[in-house]
Amino acid sequence: DIEYVFAVQADNWKTRAPGGAFAGQNSTFLHAVTARAPSAPPFVVRSGGDKDTVELSWGTPSDDGGSAIMRYAIFRNDGQGGTHFTDAMGGAIVNYTQTAALITGLSAGYYYAFQ
Repeated sequence: DIEYVFAVQADNWKTRAPGGAFAGQNSTFLHAVTARAPSAPPFVVRSGGDKDTVELSWGTPSDDGGSAIMRYAIFRNDGQGGTHFTDAMGGAIVNYTQTAALITGLSAGYYYAFQ
């Protein structure tokens, strides 16, 4: 990872220092890490569950995009063929060290799709 630090400084005739250097005040610093999206987690399978839960497991992505994986997000549809996906974990974070999660609150007889 490469971390860059940025600050913005305004200048006018009052803040111009001798020799052309800026003498205005800096903004707060912004730290940015160059990276791209990681590859998709491979081998997503149902590894357990019962009539109203599903346990999913997956492999670690082969490419982290240039920055360490921090967490996983799991989304599901409405179970009735809908194409809108919502947070399947109810806001809970799946830590980067985990490669499995239990999805609860499902209804028996519905066909859920996960991403």
